[in-house]
Amino acid sequence: MRIIPVKINEGDVVHRSIEEYIRRNSLKGGIITGIGGLMEAVIGFYSPESKTYLEKRIESSGSVIEVASLQGNYLVKRNGEVSIHIHVVAGFENTTVAGHLIHGTAKPMLEVFLIEIGEAVGETFIHRAR
Repeated sequence: MRIIPVKINEGDVVHRSIEEYIRRNSLKGGIITGIGGLMEAVIGFYSPESKTYLEKRIESSGSVIEVASLQGNYLVKRNGEVSIHIHVVAGFENTTVAGHLIHGTAKPMLEVFLIEIGEAVGETFIHRAR
């Protein structure tokens, strides 16, 4: 097991930044955990009926969306694509929201750890590894 700290700087897109670290460090699969802030985000809520995500866009209006918890996992698919699955609990303007992080931009930063487990992640979550 290997633990890699990742600082996602202000203005950087969360998924793109994490994918770059995964590729740069030749990671195969593992856990994502972190805290920090966002300037804007799209949070998804899964609808079993439509098998799609209902999306809620949130913006910080000049302040910060506080990310109290960022949890998820990553794996590298058979075709080499990186699959990142992240959920967040975040607060802004006296509101708390939790769900699937579809998109987010850091502000002032996110402090993330990638905990490398290896190919077992793709072997277990085969529905995402194809």
